[in-house]
Amino acid sequence: MKQVSLLIQFLALSIISWSQGVAINNTGAQATASAMLDVNSTSKGFLIPRMTRAQRLAVPAPAVGLQVYQTDNPLVGEPKGFYFFNSEQQWQKIAGSGEIAEPAWLQKGNTGVPVQHFLGTTDGSDFRIATNSTTRMLFKADGNIGINTNAESGLLSIEPAIGTSNVPLIRLDDNRETTVPTMLLFNLHDNPLIAAGTLGKGRIVDIRRDGQGSSQPALAVSTKGLGAGIFGQNVSGFGVGVEGQASDGYGGVFRSPGGVGILVEGNNAAEINATGSAKDAVLVTMKSNSTNPAAVISGVHIITELTGTAGFLVGVTATPQSANPNAKLIGIYSAPRPLAGGVSSLCFQGDGNMTISGSYFSSSDRKIKKNIRPMEAALSKIMRLLPSTYEYKTDEYKMNLPTEKQNGLIAQEVQSIFPELVAEQTKPAEIDAATKAVISGEMKFLSINYTGLIPVLVSGMQEQQQAIDSLKKELAELKTIIRRLASK
Repeated sequence: MKQVSLLIQFLALSIISWSQGVAINNTGAQATASAMLDVNSTSKGFLIPRMTRAQRLAVPAPAVGLQVYQTDNPLVGEPKGFYFFNSEQQWQKIAGSGEIAEPAWLQKGNTGVPVQHFLGTTDGSDFRIATNSTTRMLFKADGNIGINTNAESGLLSIEPAIGTSNVPLIRLDDNRETTVPTMLLFNLHDNPLIAAGTLGKGRIVDIRRDGQGSSQPALAVSTKGLGAGIFGQNVSGFGVGVEGQASDGYGGVFRSPGGVGILVEGNNAAEINATGSAKDAVLVTMKSNSTNPAAVISGVHIITELTGTAGFLVGVTATPQSANPNAKLIGIYSAPRPLAGGVSSLCFQGDGNMTISGSYFSSSDRKIKKNIRPMEAALSKIMRLLPSTYEYKTDEYKMNLPTEKQNGLIAQEVQSIFPELVAEQTKPAEIDAATKAVISGEMKFLSINYTGLIPVLVSGMQEQQQAIDSLKKELAELKTIIRRLASK
């Protein structure tokens, strides 16, 4: 009977308050006008349906906004607490409603955040930050970070946003009025370093290495295509400053498999000081796996263009200096060393005239020679040579050939008499440094070792002198006979 009495009281209250909502209380007050159900008590609470996770997931066709309390902890990602069915047709836990305190991150900030709290995930899922429903920053579960990219390929991957152009990926502006500002400071101990440069009194990037455990370069720049590995531009100072203080190793290493390793422009395009160094001031090591036999690959390629009124334009100037009177000073030294099975190459090849001030010496020490034999019948061979006068086809062949009348021999004619003094040469193709277009193709031609003719001429003169001496002897004998006959 007690239960029936309570039911009658409830129905009475419901009927009284039906016009503006249902009120459940023990005071007889009407429901609040904005509430469909108004439960009021100072000693009891409102208890919603309680169920396990399996039971929650088994609720048939849950309505958006349906709310239950989950009583078990079957999964790490779905603990005990209040859940509601959201507009995306998924059950969502209400933050902070479980047994463990889970305070939400507020839009206006949190205070007193414990060190164990964090913004992120507790499982193997990636964490994303988005604007306009587009991922702007991606924190991968493995720790890698991507900005404007879902295809991160390193610890930090940055790509420009779609629709942006001429915008740097990273821009650092230091507006502080400091004497020596530092834009970035990398102190990676024994790890390989990445990039460095100078600007005024300060450094755009300051890279320091503590420790001696790494053999990696302090600065490594790799580029493909036509772009420069390092581009430095400064009106009155150094575009790029590279300094190596180690007793061995390199101040800078520049590799460019498909483009320009270093492009230097300026009044003094490059100034290299190696004071006190026992190593080369500049060491160029070039390797190529090209299979094109006509390819032109230069270790150092110097292009000079005169647009002013200067009298001389010199591609390479060498001025060796030494206070040691016994020092051997060499301006330019070339020593081709072909690999196993290779053919020896030329030390020097050029188009145009060559002038030297001083003597020309050719290696001729007995200790570097073998199969030494006297030359024979040189005079008869010399007599077969046909000296000629000629002019070069300067319009047809772009080899910087002289335009004046020449005196000399024809290589094909010399080849039939002295084949060892004639060699086939190859003029490499001329390639435009900027466009890589072929200006002139490769050409083969014969050349004469005129210096090698000197011993032949000497041997011919000796043979001729021997003939002259023999004729003189015969003439003297004839004169003696004539005198004797005349005296009789």
